[in-house]
Amino acid sequence: MASTGVPPLSRTSWPPAAGDNARMILSRNRGFSIRQSYAWLTSAGACQDKAARPFIRLAPTQEGTMATAPAHAQAQLLDVQALDTRLGQIVYAKAHLPQQERLLQIAQESETLADLLTAAKTNASDISREQTRADGDVQAVRQRIEKDEKMLASGAVPAKDLEALQHELQSLARRQGELEDIELEIMERLDEATTAASRYQAQLEVLAQEQGELGSQVKAQLATLAEEVTAVQAERAQLVAQIPADLMSLYEKIGQDNPTAAALLQHGSCSGCRIALPATDLSHIREVGPDEIIRCDNCRCILVRTSHSGL
Repeated sequence: MASTGVPPLSRTSWPPAAGDNARMILSRNRGFSIRQSYAWLTSAGACQDKAARPFIRLAPTQEGTMATAPAHAQAQLLDVQALDTRLGQIVYAKAHLPQQERLLQIAQESETLADLLTAAKTNASDISREQTRADGDVQAVRQRIEKDEKMLASGAVPAKDLEALQHELQSLARRQGELEDIELEIMERLDEATTAASRYQAQLEVLAQEQGELGSQVKAQLATLAEEVTAVQAERAQLVAQIPADLMSLYEKIGQDNPTAAALLQHGSCSGCRIALPATDLSHIREVGPDEIIRCDNCRCILVRTSHSGL
């Protein structure tokens, strides 16, 4: 086998101490550079020396490079994640209450009905003024007819004016009929307008009642959800107090970009993104201690190992 040009890895430096990173592990007590260290890592000799091959825990990321944490603390992250997931579900539930869609419909329908009601009332008011004028016209014709009839009945009308007076009475009678027809048509239109206004008003009142009932339901549900949020947050605070601060800091930083910051490694798959880990990764994970922090290469969440992890 061709020489790699780099010294063999000293077994005295393995296993690494807690907190060691790749640079410290490969450079400590051997006197060769990081470039030489990397060459050794990628050499055939390193591949043959399985016992000395390091598992790269966490590449430097924006969340930091914490390498280990007690296994029981990592397991507690699953409980924190479950509570955070529930908090997210509550936020979603508050924004998607079943009554909200109907309340939106009621608001839209009420706005439409309010416009129709305003138009109907305006129309009724205009027609009412029109009816007042028509009533005045009819009343004026009736008064003129009464005056002419009294004059005709008195016998004081000269013979030469009698025929003209009779023609005038006939004309006034026709005019009265026409005006009364107009008055009747106006009354019908006014009745339609007032009926429409009453109908729209009644519909608005029904919607207002439904809106009030749904609003009460929403208020009650929001109060229930708020109580649950308080309880979940209190339970979360108790859990967080038991977890190392640096581990929680890593969890919180991951959670800023990923709703799932910690997930169970279950049957060889990340339960956060549902992606199966490659066999080589699972092999490496089997070799490391239970306190090593494992991250999913796909979603970057912390993978928590249990007896169901398929290792």
